[in-house]
Amino acid sequence: MDSNKFTVADATGNTAIAGSLAVSGATSLTGGLSMASLSISGPATLDGGLSMDSDKFTVADSTGNTVIAGTLAVSDTAALSGLASLNGGIVVDSNKFSVADATGNTAIAGTLTVSGAAIASGAVQLNGGLTMDTSKFTVADATGNTAIAGTLESSGATTLSSTLSVSSATILSSQVTIKGASALSSSMAVHGSSSLSSTLDVKKAATLSSSLDVKGASSLSSSLDVKASATLSSSMEVKGAATLSSTLEVSESVTLSSTMEVSKETTLSSNLEVRGATVMSSTLSVQDAVSLTSSLSVSGSGIFAAGVQPSAVARTATDGGTGSGAIAHGTTFVSVTSSGSSKVITLPPSSNSASSCPVGHTVRLFSSSAYSLQTSSSTSVALQGVTGNTCTTVVALNTLLECHCVTSSQWTCTTTSLSGVAGAQGSPTCTSRRSMLSGLLD
Repeated sequence: MDSNKFTVADATGNTAIAGSLAVSGATSLTGGLSMASLSISGPATLDGGLSMDSDKFTVADSTGNTVIAGTLAVSDTAALSGLASLNGGIVVDSNKFSVADATGNTAIAGTLTVSGAAIASGAVQLNGGLTMDTSKFTVADATGNTAIAGTLESSGATTLSSTLSVSSATILSSQVTIKGASALSSSMAVHGSSSLSSTLDVKKAATLSSSLDVKGASSLSSSLDVKASATLSSSMEVKGAATLSSTLEVSESVTLSSTMEVSKETTLSSNLEVRGATVMSSTLSVQDAVSLTSSLSVSGSGIFAAGVQPSAVARTATDGGTGSGAIAHGTTFVSVTSSGSSKVITLPPSSNSASSCPVGHTVRLFSSSAYSLQTSSSTSVALQGVTGNTCTTVVALNTLLECHCVTSSQWTCTTTSLSGVAGAQGSPTCTSRRSMLSGLLD
């Protein structure tokens, strides 16, 4: 019609319409449809699938699978009710959200908010640090410093290859094993028992508010500052100098196998037992009574501001002056009991020999009964200038006798009566002298 406005080919039946084709009813096409443009204002049913420009846009007839060779631009919300396969990766706004095609690596330029549980079966790399609930758990980006606002519970072994810094209280409900050196720059509070199987090196002050139980050897290379009471239930061995700036209270026996140097005032509220030699390089001030069960040897001068009050030693005169009749070395005052003037008391010998007396020693004797007195060796130690075989002098009753060892072989004695009258003790008589006189008289 009108040359080319509407034509139907004779051999094929192909129909060409130069203008618009308006169809008010259903149109059924059993073959292909080729056109330059198609405008459909109502529903279109294509039961045989759809193919445009060979492979540019296809919809499979049996499955409905759609392939778009170019770009799909969606200006509004796209709702996908089934699985979406994006085999070439994903890129959103250039670099805001991307999923790499080959690896699946996902990059999120903004914040990832997860309202439910997140499970990562492989390694997680967080290169910008980590923050949970603002300050509850943080890992600093530059340093890796980790801050935990709550409790850190570790059910297995924990290995720290560098410093552990604890700024607040730490509670260890079980054992803590430290195999290397540990430095504590502040307080460590231990409320329960602690076992140290190796060295504890304390370079600064350590405060113990309760008991410290040490079952094995402890070596202190510097000061130990104890401000409160300390109880030692076993031995404490101090090999070097120890300085006590305050009170040391010892409730039980203490053994010192070497020197103890006391540079300040020391108070002993109970007994001090010294079994070996003791050297005092300065003043010993004793304000209360002191009981010495053995000798006190003072090699230098001794000053007793309140005097010396010796305790009386009881001795009983015997036939030969032995046993209870002998005065021990170091005795200063003797209370004598005697049943008669023939019973003998023997003056003390020196510390190393009965054949000499302790030079400079003074002994005082008193008895309400008469007794005889002799030296420890009548043949080598004189009494009132007399030596001989069994030399004795009789001491009158109620007499205070004071004897001085003036040389290693000489005792000199003086007397004082109860009325205060002083005198010299009489010279002794000796068995050999009496025998010689008897021979001359005969």
